[in-house]
Amino acid sequence: MLGSNVRPAVARFWAPVVARLARAGVTPDMVTITGTLGSVAAAAFLIGTGHLFWGAFAVTLLVLLDLLDGALARARGGGSLSARSSTRPVTGPPTRRSSGRWPGGSPARGTTGCSSSWP
Repeated sequence: MLGSNVRPAVARFWAPVVARLARAGVTPDMVTITGTLGSVAAAAFLIGTGHLFWGAFAVTLLVLLDLLDGALARARGGGSLSARSSTRPVTGPPTRRSSGRWPGGSPARGTTGCSSSWP
């Protein structure tokens, strides 16, 4: 994740590319799938055949596509619920659900089946 002081500069750099992709009808999912499949193919074929430099170079360029999918989602007015919730500031400590589990599904302390009480 980029620091808050670097994020505006990166956003200005990618803004023209994102605008063109949005006008062309490219979706964030298309960018993600292209980057993932391209990275796997580059790793399998280039690195697998001994072309380590070019394989690493191709994988690096394709992984950088990951920077575009979030910006493209914001430019299209979309995004996922998980992306929106991950950028929301934390306002307090997590709370236990009625099932005795923490948000996100990890078990809370004291729910291991022992008889000790937990606050």
